Amino acid sequence: MSDTDGEALLYLGISRYLVNEEQILESLVDHRSWLKRWYDEGVILFSGRQDPPNGGVLAFRASNREAARAFLDSDPFTRNAVAEYDVVAVAPTPAPWRRGDIDGFLTST
Repeated sequence: MSDTDGEALLYLGISRYLVNEEQILESLVDHRSWLKRWYDEGVILFSGRQDPPNGGVLAFRASNREAARAFLDSDPFTRNAVAEYDVVAVAPTPAPWRRGDIDGFLTST
């Protein structure tokens, strides 16, 4: 986890689909396997499709913006050119203005 002025950062990957739904579905099994791997490793906090379904959002840990970009570039959706991501770094406000369990996620390795 990266520190900026002592604050742990969380990254958001906000994707936009670049192709039609049929082409997205062709990469969906690989994308979901990729997500499961990183959930199992404790890297991803949450993920989901946008509403309307024109992309998705991932919240995850990374050591810095470059590592966050490399992580998103490893997604089969990116590798298969069906989606592209914007990266947003977020410094969650300290407790009591956030749930305590986010601290464990931010500091886990």
